[in-house]
Amino acid sequence: MTNKQVLCSRAEMLGRLKRQDEFDVVVIGAGATGLGVALDAASRGMSVLVVDAQDWAAGRSSRSGKHIGSDIGLLSCPARWGRVREALYERRLLLQNAPSLVRAQNFVIPCRCRLSMALRAVRLALYSLFSSGGRGTHPVSMLGRVGLLGMLPGIERRGLAAGVCFTDAMCDDAALTLSLLKGAVAYGAVAVNRMRMIDAEADGRRVTSVVLQDGETGRKMKVRARTVFNCAGVWADDVRRMVDVTSGRLIGIERRSYIVVDRTFMPTGNALYLPGGCGRKRPLTITPWQGRLLIGSTASDQGQAPIDPQVTEDEVRLLIESANRILSRKIRPEDVRARFAGLHAAIGVKGLDNGRGYAVVTEFSNMFTVAGGSLTLYRAKAEAAIDEAVRRHLLPRYGCMTRSMRLDGASQVAMEALQKKLLASETPSDELLKELEDFAAQQFAGTNARTADDVLQRRLRIGELDSARAEQLRPVVQAQIDALKAQEAAAG
Repeated sequence: MTNKQVLCSRAEMLGRLKRQDEFDVVVIGAGATGLGVALDAASRGMSVLVVDAQDWAAGRSSRSGKHIGSDIGLLSCPARWGRVREALYERRLLLQNAPSLVRAQNFVIPCRCRLSMALRAVRLALYSLFSSGGRGTHPVSMLGRVGLLGMLPGIERRGLAAGVCFTDAMCDDAALTLSLLKGAVAYGAVAVNRMRMIDAEADGRRVTSVVLQDGETGRKMKVRARTVFNCAGVWADDVRRMVDVTSGRLIGIERRSYIVVDRTFMPTGNALYLPGGCGRKRPLTITPWQGRLLIGSTASDQGQAPIDPQVTEDEVRLLIESANRILSRKIRPEDVRARFAGLHAAIGVKGLDNGRGYAVVTEFSNMFTVAGGSLTLYRAKAEAAIDEAVRRHLLPRYGCMTRSMRLDGASQVAMEALQKKLLASETPSDELLKELEDFAAQQFAGTNARTADDVLQRRLRIGELDSARAEQLRPVVQAQIDALKAQEAAAG
């Protein structure tokens, strides 16, 4: 699939949209789930339009904990073992199909006694049993005190007697989402960011069309749809109410917050997992990510869904205090390099998911709302959504191709090399700034980056690694983006 990937500029995508005003599949929301649906449908030969009011992956798909796997807390309830199996099956597929984007990661659980170690090891043995293997994964292993401290240098030694090590996976969530965009476009999908759905039309039985508004020009257009897939995450209820204002609440919103510190606090390639270590029975994880340590997460109920959720000072304080209970060198507030929060869309109706953790809800005959689930399950959710439309005879019966589809991550190595140089240089040279400008131009033309945040937050990830450095580089990137927009406008 890599060889057939050709991305178009936003202007070219808008031109294609003007020439084609009817699609088999219209996807609202371009996070991992929405672009997963677009890729699944396009690879089955359907005409696809995917739009997002923001940038690709601007919601939770760039603000997650970067974890690929299952919640090991589900192992305590046999009724939820099916959810664990499904998540670990999807993890295996990602390790197989996206080796440059998803990597195996060792997680170590410190224990204060050997009995606790043995009990956790028995439970985690199920995790290995359910995982069906996967590239780079290893069986659960028990560690003595010396082995534990060797795998997690930098943790507090007092009171620790043993540990358990198990394997999961990590990814660059935004890069994974962008690879889905590339795949969908390669199969013929039309993809437009900064394009908001503002209304929908129905004939009493089904949604016939959606009304879109260009976020940059304000122009409106109507697109006829054979099926509509609502993948708007925490904004899914807003989309539903555009069709029927009486639609009830389907989505519950939770804010999950993270902080990023230097790797010197725990200089290892292994991650720490501490069950119940972050309040409200949330586990504390300290994970190596892009040369830093990612610490998370808190969980707070969120009434509304802001475009740019912010981490509160109380959440930063809680994360620092939680980490300092296990780290020997204590984190201070000034050591926090960056912070970010993502909004998790949970299913707000009890039993709707049938125990799977996500649901595909059919409304108005041809609109499918995909709710709940984790980043790991994006492909399974997409397959379930398209299959439901096929089962209802709304789409042609073609088989799903995504289980064995390779995801392109060829640009990831070059991106990470530039990222490391920009983070390492206190005062970037003119040559390095020129390299940054060239990268911004490539992303403008290839992945429709339209703002400095699109480049620094979701392509280079510098905003999530070092917020001060991102602010330092912002004027350079924005000037380049503004120049490219001016050229685009002049070209017509």
